[in-house]
Amino acid sequence: LRITQLGTAAGIVGVGLSFGRAEITGRTRSVVESGASVTGDQIVVRSDNEADADIQVFHAGGGAVNVVGASIEADIDTGAVTHIEDGARLEATGREPAEHSALLVEAVSDGDGTADIPPAFAVGLLSFGAGVANADIENEARVIIGAAEQASGVDGAELIAEQGSITIDASV
Repeated sequence: LRITQLGTAAGIVGVGLSFGRAEITGRTRSVVESGASVTGDQIVVRSDNEADADIQVFHAGGGAVNVVGASIEADIDTGAVTHIEDGARLEATGREPAEHSALLVEAVSDGDGTADIPPAFAVGLLSFGAGVANADIENEARVIIGAAEQASGVDGAELIAEQGSITIDASV
């Protein structure tokens, strides 16, 4: 998401204010449910998410008395979850490929945000300018093997790589 905003003010007394907000909320989730049995040469269970927000405000003004200002905000709340539930079974039977483990369980989430106010252009006998920019990013990646919450009497999930390795990865 990219937002660019322009603001101007002119006159004997020029007042210009610009406000902008970009908000992105999104999550991805991959689930292998309880009782599922997956067998293959190589197995990849992956949840992948990417969210970007850029907001920029340009403001200018002119007049005998001139005031320009801007306030912008970019909010991103994003994440990726990969969950192998209790009672699920994943079995990789083949040789390990060069690009990843024989059995790969992964959650990857990338969130990026920018809020930018370049310097204002103001012309007049008396000119004032101010700007506030803020970018908040909440980003999470989780891999859950077994129960999401602590539960008693559960067997967990079974992950097997007969001829290679198992990789479990969560990265932001």
